[in-house]
Amino acid sequence: MKIIYLHIDFKQASYKYRVAQFIPLWQKTAHTVDFQSVVGLSFYQKWKIANKTKEYDVVILQKKLLSKLLIRKIAKNCNLVFDFDDALFAKESYKQNKLRSVDPGSKTSIKRLNYILLKSKLVFAGSPFLFDYSKKINQNTILLPTSLMLIPFSSNSFNEKIRFGWIGNEYNLFYLKLIDKAVAKIQNDFTEKVEFHLMSSKPPEKLNSKWIFSKWDKESEKSWLTMINVGLMPLLDDDWSKGKCAFKLIQYSQNGKALIASDVGANKTVVENGKTGFLASNEDEWYEAFKKYVENIEIVAKFGKNSYQNFLNYFELESNFEIMRKSIEKLS
Repeated sequence: MKIIYLHIDFKQASYKYRVAQFIPLWQKTAHTVDFQSVVGLSFYQKWKIANKTKEYDVVILQKKLLSKLLIRKIAKNCNLVFDFDDALFAKESYKQNKLRSVDPGSKTSIKRLNYILLKSKLVFAGSPFLFDYSKKINQNTILLPTSLMLIPFSSNSFNEKIRFGWIGNEYNLFYLKLIDKAVAKIQNDFTEKVEFHLMSSKPPEKLNSKWIFSKWDKESEKSWLTMINVGLMPLLDDDWSKGKCAFKLIQYSQNGKALIASDVGANKTVVENGKTGFLASNEDEWYEAFKKYVENIEIVAKFGKNSYQNFLNYFELESNFEIMRKSIEKLS
């Protein structure tokens, strides 16, 4: 088959984990796979790309909400496959201003998304919430969680303090406010037994809790993930958060870490409550989750091992690539 990805910007994490990771795996198949960014192009340039899709058997449109005219052209030329890992039908949690037409959750975005789902021969959804949304429009929807490469398991060891950690971009730092009181309280109650670490492009502001900040870069991310013992993922209970693919938790699990996460969306598919970690719905439950680890240190390593096994079962890259490849081959 001849396949082309029409994808978002190379710098975006979604491109890295939903497209770039698969390139070496595609190269091992008999298929010819090309890649084309459709970000920052004029309509005329996009039209030329859409017209050229008649040379391909399959177009995998990654997340980009192209106009109805372009989608109609592509769908007429070949099999259209859509892949998305965000709730493009919902307002982003951190957005306070009035939505622009290009923003997720705008009327334009919702109309474009629904049309793409309707015209696609196959849809890959990154989380159960996105799967449920897509399935109402397109029955040929497959849950394809964001995946990571397999790395060797290493035991979740620590010395005198349990190191809790959060990693993410600066736009998501506001989520830490949801657990600020719980973190400050556990730090006050168990000062000598806990540390809270954070990796991002900048430190958080206006928090009562204290975080040990590490500036993110590609080289130091691996050692940071190795260093922490328990990975954290607080979320709001809104549609944008429900659509998230629990990527932080998957990263933590890949590295064999115990977990605590908000009881929201895809978090519930990664955190097996009381086995790989704890789910929490409010600050009191977050505090109790912290306390359980502090008072039962042996479960840190136990949950970390379970977390790694859960990663192997559901989020390992090559296994999920095979699901994707076989699904696409059925279109021929």
